[in-house]
Amino acid sequence: MYVVGLDIGYSNVKIAAGPRGDLQRLILHPAGAAPRESLGERIGAEEEAGSATGAAADRPVPVDLDGVLRAAAIEPERFDDWQRPLHEDYPATPSYHALALAALRLTGQRAIDVVVTGLPVAQAGDPRRRERLTRLLTGRHGSGEARLEVGEVRVASQPIGAFLDLVYTATDEEILERIETGADRRGSAGRTPEPPCPDRPYREPVPGRTPSVGPDPECPKAVSGHLAFGLQPME
Repeated sequence: MYVVGLDIGYSNVKIAAGPRGDLQRLILHPAGAAPRESLGERIGAEEEAGSATGAAADRPVPVDLDGVLRAAAIEPERFDDWQRPLHEDYPATPSYHALALAALRLTGQRAIDVVVTGLPVAQAGDPRRRERLTRLLTGRHGSGEARLEVGEVRVASQPIGAFLDLVYTATDEEILERIETGADRRGSAGRTPEPPCPDRPYREPVPGRTPSVGPDPECPKAVSGHLAFGLQPME
């Protein structure tokens, strides 16, 4: 069974792909996607245009979306006279659709058994939004060499945004205790004080290494709090 974990954000597209039970291959690309005609020309553009999968991070992945050729998975700044969508209905935009198809192609697979993706907590509770995203990703996509098929799509809630907001804004002592220790006050007796954390307890994604923002392993507060709210820390 081949499984793909997919996170399409405003800034990056994060992909974890591989056979179930095996070590996942991690892929990180910028989240720029617009009509090909908006892509500014530069040295090497001819080679990029002929790229089948956008193997390098600076090569666009060509996606034919409803008859419009789009360049996807590159820096948004490379497009002329185009603004990326940054609103809450982002998953319903052509840019998101193009990035999703590009991400599936970047796995190099013609058949994907399961795609696991997510929506923000507030949207994941809306059956219509979940169904729309499921329909978008399920089934056959593309044609010819670019053709691939997705058997099943699972849409999960993405609580990381809410958790990060809580980490940086919480003032309630009981909540702070839970973030710091992963437990409530009843389990805090005799606890050894934790060492201080870095100024930014959450590390940024690194191309080719980390698929998403996650807790800094050197910060016990971030890691234990991540677990306390039901989230899994990154390796």
